[in-house]
Amino acid sequence: VSVVCPTTEGRQHFHLWLWSCFAAQSWPDKELVVVETYTHEPSTFLEQMAVSDPRLVYFKRKFVEGEDWSIGVKRNIGNQLARGEYIASFDDDDLYAPEYLSTM
Repeated sequence: VSVVCPTTEGRQHFHLWLWSCFAAQSWPDKELVVVETYTHEPSTFLEQMAVSDPRLVYFKRKFVEGEDWSIGVKRNIGNQLARGEYIASFDDDDLYAPEYLSTM
């Protein structure tokens, strides 16, 4: 299962919770695909996790102030990067029970 999540620089305070919800999922074969846009700094947390855990596919793109991709564009990019047989979506500010992927 590939879990796709769009995010942005202003939501970096959610990234630890996003990863925690993903890691707690009982479904064993999974990856998290995060597409982040930013204007100043990408997520340090996601950059570090992408290096240390191969289950994280992290795509980042810098924009000038006032420009950004829509959430739909980010989800579509995430879907293209996904390698799982199935694709699920997470929102970066939601909490998911450990059985979420197993019951989908």
